[in-house]
Amino acid sequence: MEKKQLDTILLNEGEQFSTYMEMYPNGHREILKVIKPECLNDMIKYQKILKQFNLEKQILKSLDIDYIPKYIGGGKNYLKLSYIHGKTLKQMAKEREMGNHEKIYIMTNLFFITKALHDKNIIHCDIKPSNIVCGIDRKVYLIDFGSATMKGEKSIYIQATPGFSAPEIYKPNEKRTYQSDVYSIMAVAYWLKHRKIYKTDSDNDELNTIFIRGLNYRPKKRYANLDEILEVLRG
Repeated sequence: MEKKQLDTILLNEGEQFSTYMEMYPNGHREILKVIKPECLNDMIKYQKILKQFNLEKQILKSLDIDYIPKYIGGGKNYLKLSYIHGKTLKQMAKEREMGNHEKIYIMTNLFFITKALHDKNIIHCDIKPSNIVCGIDRKVYLIDFGSATMKGEKSIYIQATPGFSAPEIYKPNEKRTYQSDVYSIMAVAYWLKHRKIYKTDSDNDELNTIFIRGLNYRPKKRYANLDEILEVLRG
C-alpha cells in the first residue's frame, strides 16, 4: 500500500527562521519553525539566535495557557508547535472593516492573555497584529515567542517591529519590564483605532489620555502593569 506523504507549506520566511505548516494525511496540522541554514555562516550571530531559540522552547514548555500555541517537540535547530486555525489580526483588518465591539473583544482578550504571561514573569516583547490570531473557534491567541524573555533579563537577540515594539527593545543591555508589552498593546490599540501605525511624531490630537501614557517613550512613565490599564478602561 502506498504511504501518503506529509504536506509542508511555507507560511513565513523571516531573516533568521522559516515557518511551515505540516499537514498529515488525517488532516492534523502542526507548525514547524526552523533556523535558516544561512545563519550558520556567522557563528557568533548563530550562537545568539540559538540561545534565544532555546529560551523560546523553555518558555513554551513551561506554559499551560489555552490561548498560545502548545509545545510539541523540537531539536537543536527546529521547533514544533500546535497549529491554530484562524487568521491574524493583520489579515482580518486588510480583508474587511472591523466593528468597535469586535475590536474591544480582541483587545480585552489580548489584555488577559498577556496578563497571564506577566503573572509568570514572562514578557512577550513582540506583540503586534501579525502575532495575534483570531481563531475559527472565536478565541483570540497570541503567537510567536521568538523574542520572549523573563522579567528583569536582557534580550539575547534583538528582534523588533517598528511601530509596535517599545523604544527600549532596541537597546541590547536594557533589562526587560512589563512596560514593553504595555507599549506594544497600546500600539496595537492605536493601529486598530486609527488604521495606521503609531509614530512618535504623530499628531497629538489623535492621542487621548490612555494612549499618551501607554505609548510614552520612557517606560517608567507608562502604566506599571495591565491591571492599571484595565482599571482606567473600566472607569
